[in-house]
Amino acid sequence: MKQLVCASLASIRSERIFEIARIHHWSEYTLTIVQGEQSDPNSPLNFSPNVGYTLRVHTDQGKKDTMRIVIKIGGGEGIDLAEVIADCVALSTHGHEIIVVHGCSAAVNQLSAELGVAVRHVTSPTGVRSRRTDSRDMAIFEMAAARVNSTIVREMQRLGMQACGVSGVDGGVLHARRKATIRVVEGERLMVIHDDFTGTVCSVNDALIIQLIQQGYTPIIAPVALAEDYTAVNVDGDRAAAAVATATNADHLIMLTNVPGVLRDLADPHSLIMRIEQRDIAELEASVSGGMRRKLMGARQALAGGVQQVILADGRQQQPIQAALAGRGTMLL
Repeated sequence: MKQLVCASLASIRSERIFEIARIHHWSEYTLTIVQGEQSDPNSPLNFSPNVGYTLRVHTDQGKKDTMRIVIKIGGGEGIDLAEVIADCVALSTHGHEIIVVHGCSAAVNQLSAELGVAVRHVTSPTGVRSRRTDSRDMAIFEMAAARVNSTIVREMQRLGMQACGVSGVDGGVLHARRKATIRVVEGERLMVIHDDFTGTVCSVNDALIIQLIQQGYTPIIAPVALAEDYTAVNVDGDRAAAAVATATNADHLIMLTNVPGVLRDLADPHSLIMRIEQRDIAELEASVSGGMRRKLMGARQALAGGVQQVILADGRQQQPIQAALAGRGTMLL
């Protein structure tokens, strides 16, 4: 028997209950509405505001109650990495299979500053801003990615969770098409850059990832991929996570970032869009900028690849993964 505690009318709406049931794979369930000492299993979903309720959810015991979840940990400032890792451990303890793909943008900025190297960005003709990566930048990127990867693995193991850190190069976990040239906009000029070390993930060694899981390890994947010429390239972490989620038939892809989700107004954290249908994502991409546009591109890619649900959620809150699964974020279906 599952039990959900709802504080008020706002959190007990019928569509909210059904969404939770769908997320957790409850194929058959009945609800008993409990208020004080009284309960009525046939009670309609009509409630009084400002009253606490408990929902006792009786589920089909024969249904598989575990999930495979790909977690994309954003690389920006502000994400509570310790809280994210602790939540991964908690979910793993309950039998869920966790795969982590992480970013490293803040770590790259920090290491570049330590080495006295200026960080450069470029903007594509479509308005997507990304990191400029020549051979020197790529070496820094690999070092920063390894630093973040090692931090996550060490902390997970300290908490009793067996984790295995890999870059996408290791075992060919991530293969990418290196971009021979990239077009960028500087002011009013369109320029072509030839010596770039960025790429797009084109295949995933899902067999190796699944083998690690079957051996009891949680894969922690850094966003460095192996190009066709056997060079290492920088790949977008959100789209890499989408590729991993698709290849491993994940139930959910959760992207943790330093905002509550997709906002109608960037200046208003309360303007969160709770739900976005797959057919509406492409249109929405045109109205957002920066990292959020790449996340929406990744979400669209994952849903098209068969992932049931993508959630963009706040990585600064307590138990951020469980909060995302409970609906605190933007759900893309």
